[in-house]
Amino acid sequence: MHRGIPVTSVARTLLDLAGLLPLGELEAAVASALRRPGFDAGRVEDMVRRGRGHRGVGRLAALVAAEPKVTRSALERRFLALVRRAGLPEPETNTWITLGAGEEWQLDALWRAQRVSVELDGWESHRTRRQFERDRLRSAAMQAAGYRHVQLTWRQVTDEAPTVIRTLRILLGGGGRG
Repeated sequence: MHRGIPVTSVARTLLDLAGLLPLGELEAAVASALRRPGFDAGRVEDMVRRGRGHRGVGRLAALVAAEPKVTRSALERRFLALVRRAGLPEPETNTWITLGAGEEWQLDALWRAQRVSVELDGWESHRTRRQFERDRLRSAAMQAAGYRHVQLTWRQVTDEAPTVIRTLRILLGGGGRG
């Protein structure tokens, strides 16, 4: 109880959410909790052990064991699900990269070994001139550093998924199947 309001720990909240949320949203919640300063992942593992029979405990256990991917938007979660369904290698997500001239960029998806990066352009986070200009500069910098940089929209990820997957397969070196 906190000021007369019942509260639960982060670990217990994640267990409760595991039975309610779609997998992508649950993964984002788990990743967010694990990134919190001072948060002890062992508490979630303890909750999983004690939560046998609780709805969603298996999903939560699998996510904690697999080191969940950090996503910041529904578009990023949808893209990651698409990559997984297609059987493509999983990218690093929301990771920082430093290029030759020392400039640092945060990327939505990165396949470092294959030198492929993806920017997911959702309208909400890309509608200012400053962000629009910055995205174009990042694309140019990535290409200049030898990366194949792709920018994808919500509509492309949802309505043109076969083309997106085929493009990624080619860029990642897996041919154009699928």
